[in-house]
Amino acid sequence: NIAANQVLNDTVNELQISLETARTTALSRNRRVTVAPMAGTDWTTGWRVFIDSNANGAFDDGEEQIQQREAMDSKLALFDSSITSCKKSTFFSYAADGFLAGGTAGSVPIQHSDTGRQKCVTVAAMGRPRICEVKGSTC
Repeated sequence: NIAANQVLNDTVNELQISLETARTTALSRNRRVTVAPMAGTDWTTGWRVFIDSNANGAFDDGEEQIQQREAMDSKLALFDSSITSCKKSTFFSYAADGFLAGGTAGSVPIQHSDTGRQKCVTVAAMGRPRICEVKGSTC
C-alpha cells in the first residue's frame, strides 16, 4: 500500500529531522537540548524539541520549545523489538557537544497497522540519528 508506506516514511523522516535539529541546536547554543514525547513516554502523541535547562528529560514551565510535532497517524504504533539496536527510548538529550547525554541512546520503533511494515529511528551515543527498516531479526 503506497499511501501507508508514505505515512510511515514521512513520520520517521520527521522524527529524524527533529533529532538533527536538536543536535544542531545543542551545538550552536552550547546547551542541552532534548527530544521527548508530548505525553509521557508515548511517541505516538507527537514530540517536541526543547532546551532542557534542568536536564531532566521532560518539558517544564519556563523551558524554551524549539519545535513541536503533532500526534502520529492513528494507523501508526510503537512496537517492542527484540533487536538490540531498536530498543524503545523515552527521550533523547543532546549535550552541548552534540553527543547524546549519558544513557539516552536508543530508538523509536514504529509500525503501520495496515501493512505491518516496521521502521526504527535509532540514535547512538555519537548523536547521529538514522532510519532502518526492520526485516526479521535485523535492522
